[in-house]
Amino acid sequence: MKGQILTILVLFSLSVGAVYAGGPDFNSVTVGSPTIDCSGRVSVSATLEWNYATFANWYLSVDGTTINSGVINRANPTDTFEASGTITPRNDPSIVVDLRIQSFGGIGYDQTFSRFTSAEICETEANSPPTPAACDDGRLNPVCDVVAIYAIEDIEGIHMQVWYVLPDEGGNGRFAFMRYQDELDALPDHPEEAILVAASADNYVRLYWLSDNTFQINAGPDWEGKQRIFSFASFPGAVRASNLEP
Repeated sequence: MKGQILTILVLFSLSVGAVYAGGPDFNSVTVGSPTIDCSGRVSVSATLEWNYATFANWYLSVDGTTINSGVINRANPTDTFEASGTITPRNDPSIVVDLRIQSFGGIGYDQTFSRFTSAEICETEANSPPTPAACDDGRLNPVCDVVAIYAIEDIEGIHMQVWYVLPDEGGNGRFAFMRYQDELDALPDHPEEAILVAASADNYVRLYWLSDNTFQINAGPDWEGKQRIFSFASFPGAVRASNLEP
């Protein structure tokens, strides 16, 4: 009889241990979408419905690199906490944010591994160039920039007129060059090399016709060796501005 009772107790202990070790450490885990601001700070909130575990480790990573980690201790049957960390800001639309929660309830295993593809993390204001003000004077590039590109119509047709401002001359504009629409239309289709179409007298501003049948205006280099680039697929047409580092 004692042997049977002992056998029953052993079997009961094993079954309880199996349930404890093999059961989930949480009833459930809900992880929200990441919050990202332009200072490079990433935060993710998570709700834990505890079961066996009394604490859990968490690891917050961006693109596989851990940016913060810690421990959350059970305070209530359901707890909510926020994991956050800071990374170097960069303009990248495919940053992946991971939050791993690792708990221990008899045995330890990863309870959840959530993966997000974030919006871009902006450059900090200190590192970003100021946004140029709008210039509503009819130019094709709609902001006040080092170069102003106009489509002027007269009795001879439409022509491209380009003005520019040197960095050390304040707001005084200089005439760069002018080209008529028929001159631009006569450019060869898909040239093997970029063609210099026009340039200012000091060669600071240059208009090129590229092999992909698009126009590009280069302004510079400035004292840091940087150039301001203005690209447009047609004239008249939308102009996209960017910087070319030395």
